[in-house]
Amino acid sequence: WGGQIELALLARAIGRDIAVYKEDDAAAGGYAVEHSFPASGTSGVGKEPIRVLFTGSHYDALLPRASASSSSSAAPGSSRSASTASARGEGGMYGGLSGDALVAAALKGGGARRYGQLVEGHPVPEGDKHTASVIWMHGLGDSGFGWAPVATQLNMPHIKFLYPTAAVLPVTLNMGMEMPSWFDLYSLDPKDEREDQEGILASAAYVMTLVENEVAKGVARNRIVLAGFSQGGAISYTAALRMTADQPLAGVIALSTWLPRAALPVSDAVKATPFLVGHGDADPVVLYEWGAKSVDKVKELGITNVVFKSYPGMQHDFCPQELQDVAAFLKATLPP
Repeated sequence: WGGQIELALLARAIGRDIAVYKEDDAAAGGYAVEHSFPASGTSGVGKEPIRVLFTGSHYDALLPRASASSSSSAAPGSSRSASTASARGEGGMYGGLSGDALVAAALKGGGARRYGQLVEGHPVPEGDKHTASVIWMHGLGDSGFGWAPVATQLNMPHIKFLYPTAAVLPVTLNMGMEMPSWFDLYSLDPKDEREDQEGILASAAYVMTLVENEVAKGVARNRIVLAGFSQGGAISYTAALRMTADQPLAGVIALSTWLPRAALPVSDAVKATPFLVGHGDADPVVLYEWGAKSVDKVKELGITNVVFKSYPGMQHDFCPQELQDVAAFLKATLPP
């Protein structure tokens, strides 16, 4: 009953109807409505309801934009595109494409996404006369503003810091609620191998358009670093490893994150790219084990210039020591 009360309050708070389903072999599609929690007033009118599956002991997610009576064979919380992408294997969505050809294909395949505000860190290099750039991606539900203060703390006037904001998307993991998200997430279960490859590649391609904007302003690719936290780190991995086939970047900073399958295969040209990977050993969201295994995989791919920093007791967060490590990495990869 406590869970039902929370769902009723949530529906009113977010202005979206919430429909709770249960498994029912006799029903079309295998699910039947058990409860419905309306939004307050008319706020939910015209909006797709958030669909939740009650398993008998806890609540799980159902695909928010597909009818529960659909004949889809995908598991709750998955999508046809994600299931297909996973079945195709590593990087299978666009075959062996890499570099500019992959960027073009991913931008087209990702459809018309409206990315949020591109935030500049302070201090902004005077007259736009910077000699290097850092493009830093936030985590799920955040925005470019959330990480912009890092530029002030680092105080590197020769570097322009750019903090893009993800498009607002429904996130299956969060019961279909819409929030800034670089791609859809289906589960935090380590056994769940579903991955929104289309979303990952589309967002990574968008990041590469930001790289090209900096190149057009006179900044060489080998003077550009991609950085990201959590979901944003997965985008940094993907863009740097699979979308810079002929012109590798200066480096990659991947914090409290994981290596997605969409980032593979990796071209030989990027294998000299330096990586700084940081992870708290008490992270309950993106497990420390995932970060460590991602580093192992990167090294297996032939990328040897990888520094892995562990932060004792740190959860899914960013700490002062990590800031110092980022500063040292940028001084080495992007000197004045």
